[in-house]
Amino acid sequence: MNTGTRWSAAAGVIVAALAISACNNEPTEATESGATTPQVTRPPIAVSVAPAPSQPGMAGKVAKFDSCVEVGDEAVSSLGFDPGTRRRSDYVFDRYAYIGCDFDRVEQVRAQRLAVGELTLWSTTNTLDDYRNRPDYLAKREIKINGREAFGYRLANDPACNIAMPGPDGVFVVKVSSSAALTQWVACDHIEEAARVVEAALPPVN
Repeated sequence: MNTGTRWSAAAGVIVAALAISACNNEPTEATESGATTPQVTRPPIAVSVAPAPSQPGMAGKVAKFDSCVEVGDEAVSSLGFDPGTRRRSDYVFDRYAYIGCDFDRVEQVRAQRLAVGELTLWSTTNTLDDYRNRPDYLAKREIKINGREAFGYRLANDPACNIAMPGPDGVFVVKVSSSAALTQWVACDHIEEAARVVEAALPPVN
């Protein structure tokens, strides 16, 4: 399992989570039986990653949307992150899962190219009320992201900012963090921008 986030504790991952390009259905092709098969096009990605891990014991409630293949390099770059740092960020538990990807923001720091921030995208099998009802979440706020209901929050002892919104598997989480010791770029100032880019790629919520 990828331990993922460099700027946040793994415990923060457990309790919680770029233009993204959605899967597009192109003209279908007829099969020998006469049925049609939709052709799916994914956004360009330069760095390949391993497939998402299996999710045993989930009783059919599986996170299927994988931002490591559904989020294109152009989207990641537009938010100031390096698509070449694409890597898995997956956490699978008995009753829920986080399936997703991490990306670094890289800057020149004292003559070195260093990671100074991180973008994390997760599709989870939790519900939005699971996030709303957490008593230990800080800076809770109800917001709209491109018209979609969303919930902003932070975790104690974690400077990262998070936005959770209804997603294809339950909830989609966008998380940004930065290192104040290395950069003047403040991640939390950009969380809503990142969430808007992500939301544009998610399937509509019924």
